Amino acid sequence: MKGIDASGCARTGPLNTIAATGRCVWRARLLLALALAWPAVSGALQSSDILLLQSGKAAIYSQTVEAFEQRLEQLCAKNRDCPRARSAGLHELKTALSDPPRLIVSLGHNASLEALAQAHEIPQLHVLVSETRHQLHRGEARASAIYLEQPLRRQLDFIRFAFPDRRRIGILLGEHAETLRESLLALTRAAGLDLHVIEIDSPRAIGKRLNAQAGAIDLLLALPDPAIYNRETLAGLFLTAYRNRIPVIGFSESMIRAGAIGGIYSSPATTGAEAAQLALQLLNEPRHVETHPSLLQVQVNRRVAGALHIQLPTDSEIQRWKEGL
Repeated sequence: MKGIDASGCARTGPLNTIAATGRCVWRARLLLALALAWPAVSGALQSSDILLLQSGKAAIYSQTVEAFEQRLEQLCAKNRDCPRARSAGLHELKTALSDPPRLIVSLGHNASLEALAQAHEIPQLHVLVSETRHQLHRGEARASAIYLEQPLRRQLDFIRFAFPDRRRIGILLGEHAETLRESLLALTRAAGLDLHVIEIDSPRAIGKRLNAQAGAIDLLLALPDPAIYNRETLAGLFLTAYRNRIPVIGFSESMIRAGAIGGIYSSPATTGAEAAQLALQLLNEPRHVETHPSLLQVQVNRRVAGALHIQLPTDSEIQRWKEGL
């Protein structure tokens, strides 16, 4: 029996014809070319349909990514054409864009800005971003978004439920949030509340402006604006509010733990799950969507309430209110 070498050619000895030898050389060259091309081919197979771009290494981003991937897997359990997702940090964006995804899902304000700056031609879904900042920076790209904050009407309902005797609501607005003023006024008026807009043109002015409104407001409703509410400003803001006996309604779990008296928010688990569902819809039916979270958590800080001598609803009362939404 004739032996077979690695190229698939028969070993027939020195009596091979010139034609047979030519065929063997051609086969060997073809196999070598395929072998050299294989890394590029296998790399292409690892490309993703969805790029999850994280603003940083904070737990909220990694937890949202994990929930996104789990929900995507559930949604595609019986679908062989399930899109692939991969995550990257801001420093990896340029490399990730060398093999462009079909959709970028940015997590956080900084990631949304980088995605718009470096890949505005790729459809995008921005998650964990404030409504005002998103509308300010989305530009012509009109990227879709799931906002960080709950709908304002829902937040006002929470205030009326948990703090029925506090009607004068203060809101800190930065210079980029003036477009919200009219809608805020209309919604608070419809809810029977008195809105006091406190304009903030510099983070250093927060304490001074809040002190000036101490006798005019009963409660401060925080709306997510990274220029106002961040690691550098929160401690001083809570201290000023506490000294003036002003409870603060927060927009995240960490903010409530840090000193807000309570609030409603979406957890990373629910945010990631909602983002995965919308991302899949956008891949199948490209369109523009801007929405608030539909799932929510309610939390209160009874330690802060005790220090301010404020009586809060019981846990069972809060649960019944939540179920009635």
